[in-house]
Amino acid sequence: MALSETFRQRARATLPPEVMRDLVTIGAVAQRQPARVLLVGGAVRDVLLGRPTCDLDLVVAGEVGGCVDALAAALGGVVVAESRFRTFRVELAGDRRLDVVAARRESYESPAALPVVSPGSLADDLARRDFTINAMAVELGERWGEVIDPHDGHCDLEAGRVRVLHGESFLDDPTRVLRAIELAVRLGFEVEPATATQARAALAGGVLDRLSRVRWRTAWRRAFGAIVDAGRAPLRRGLELGRELGLLAALDGRITLDANLRRWVAELAAGASRWQGLDRARLLMRLLAGDEAGVARALAVRWAPMGKEVRAWESFSERRRRLTERLEIASVLLPSEIGDAFSGFDVEELALLELAPDGAATRALEVFRSRVLPTRLGIGGRHLLMAGYEAGPRIGRVLEATLRARIDGRISAAGELEYACAALEASSE
Repeated sequence: MALSETFRQRARATLPPEVMRDLVTIGAVAQRQPARVLLVGGAVRDVLLGRPTCDLDLVVAGEVGGCVDALAAALGGVVVAESRFRTFRVELAGDRRLDVVAARRESYESPAALPVVSPGSLADDLARRDFTINAMAVELGERWGEVIDPHDGHCDLEAGRVRVLHGESFLDDPTRVLRAIELAVRLGFEVEPATATQARAALAGGVLDRLSRVRWRTAWRRAFGAIVDAGRAPLRRGLELGRELGLLAALDGRITLDANLRRWVAELAAGASRWQGLDRARLLMRLLAGDEAGVARALAVRWAPMGKEVRAWESFSERRRRLTERLEIASVLLPSEIGDAFSGFDVEELALLELAPDGAATRALEVFRSRVLPTRLGIGGRHLLMAGYEAGPRIGRVLEATLRARIDGRISAAGELEYACAALEASSE
């Protein structure tokens, strides 16, 4: 009962007022339902830790459909999604949401397979979860705030440890290794020794190879996307945990957290790249390859379909080497020539060049950013056609020459049309 009272007190103290109102409203609705309605998972964990949360996950032990409709009506929300597994999402005001699932059991026909889902009890539902600290529930009906903790999750909360529920957990779902790392980093917890041993054994046995690319990408983005965004120290710890649990070795045994890699990922976590809107979790994956083409290929094959994207990851280190040689051999390159040197790199690779720099490329990249990329012609083919010149490939070549002249500062914006016309006249002689 002391744990239940702790939950009630910390819920009132830490939850945003609108979330607390939602839980009270849900409790009132739950009392009128024939089924049990309970708060589960991360919200219970966070409240017991005294951490605020806005996303609520509910489990309904009994008929779920009518219960969801009643909850949405009482909360002024809208049911926006329903899956074949009887899971529902209700959108609430203020960009909040309510996820509701029917209590269920899961079984796995083979390692890393998607689970086979069937109706179950509350005990079944809590037993299917990943870690003990996520396997607690709270009654929201007549016994509002009563904590149900069959796996002693509160003990692990107090001890600051992440512990799986059973020995086959990582074989059932290898993405739980990533979730263990993310939870440990976010909460400042340790991975419990037996859990770490089980993770290493599963990964060493090749269970990661059974995951589809989609599941791997989704899990990596969810875990390491959050870790990268948290800053340098969390990312450093996340990668160390990845090494300790055998995740990096499972990706490729040649990955080493050497001084260069540590520096590059620190720059990534610090937001050093000025290329906006890129997938930073994916950038981290590419940084892990370092200068090893073979490692890059191994990581790319896990991430992307075979083909152009894999070849780009694999060839990046060699293309970067040739770029450096080109920039170092030439004593002076015009800005347009620097643009030529970088033309074979997409924006993600330009970000990688910035995060993992060398002297010549760094200086040239600044010119590329400040001079080449911002420069646009104010004229186009229609201006030259209106000036009386015939359509044809000469137009494109002259416009390209005019753009290079602008980039190199040989003409101003006002002189573009005159320069292009003169070039066309000269080419017709």
